[in-house]
Amino acid sequence: MEIALIHSSQQSLKEQFVNTGLFSIKEYPNLKLLSDIKESCLILDEDVVSKFELGEKGNDLKGYQYVFYLIASPNEDIEYFCEANHIMPIVKTNVEAIYQKIKVTLFPRHEKTNRLFVFAGADRKAGTSTVVHAVAHALKSYSTRKTLVVSLTSHPNDTLVHLSQSSIDQLHTRIATKVITFSEVLQIAETLEGGYQFIAGSRNILQSKSYGLNELAHFINVLREQDEYNVLIDIDCDVYNPMTLAALQQVHTKFLVLRPLESYYNRFEQCVQQVFERLNITRASFKYVINQFDETLHPVHYMKSHDLMTVAKIGPSPMGDAAENQRVSLHLLDKRVGKEAEVLANLIAVQSGSRVEVVAPKRTLLGKWFSRKEETEYV
Repeated sequence: MEIALIHSSQQSLKEQFVNTGLFSIKEYPNLKLLSDIKESCLILDEDVVSKFELGEKGNDLKGYQYVFYLIASPNEDIEYFCEANHIMPIVKTNVEAIYQKIKVTLFPRHEKTNRLFVFAGADRKAGTSTVVHAVAHALKSYSTRKTLVVSLTSHPNDTLVHLSQSSIDQLHTRIATKVITFSEVLQIAETLEGGYQFIAGSRNILQSKSYGLNELAHFINVLREQDEYNVLIDIDCDVYNPMTLAALQQVHTKFLVLRPLESYYNRFEQCVQQVFERLNITRASFKYVINQFDETLHPVHYMKSHDLMTVAKIGPSPMGDAAENQRVSLHLLDKRVGKEAEVLANLIAVQSGSRVEVVAPKRTLLGKWFSRKEETEYV
């Protein structure tokens, strides 16, 4: 995620964000050229931006998704102004405390939802399944939990990644009667290369649309209550399906995969207006993953022009057609895609509280490398 830092003295705060691998920081000296700041998140310091300048720029700052204001001590006037203008004041105690408050706001952790992650597509062929499977493969190196990928779409998009012999249709009766258990879910899961498990989406369109939302809410809760797996739910762009709507409603952390083309963005806006807003789901509910499938596209300009809170970029890759023809996941043919997916794997491991211990190499005077365990650090 890109953050604009209007800051004076605490260089260590910038380092704290950058070292996590979740954020990229761009520094600005002041707010005089506010129109040039394209990042969706701003961190302001009262040493640089006075409360009077903050008041003058209040209306302009409303265009940013997140604005944090670092203050030396509690101040009722500033706090009242910040609350009225959707700005979050943070008292400057120490760098770690500042970082943790900002991180929790940007990536909130919820005890009962931090095992489930939904991946949606802005439109068909956005590459949602490609991203999900690449992330699932990468999670093996980042998370202490196992990984389960569940496709809830009513069209067999996942056959382009893996030609499965089973599907979620086998669980229809158990889900519909609300007696499904997680062990039964695992019984139909297949283990794919990389060690993660996978359940293919419905092959029966009418059957997939016959569920009630209460039945599906129970199923999502079964996936949530177990503690052994991180569950990645692939819903592609199938937003008019009860199964995918239930996942969007019940799961807090949502990723949207889109290609940097206006048609994909317009399709997503249509879904927001016609479907998501009725479910109290807004554009800000999603973290965006840009699938850059073509070298000629410019995703940086695209995501800034649409004020997207982008957390990762995948591609471009010359192996897309080959992967589709061979029915294998793209990351198995193009290692760069797998490497880029590690950004999301790291984020999911952190949010799920299952990040592996950081092991750093240590060089001795003899020039040999030894491994030493360091205290677990959650970014």
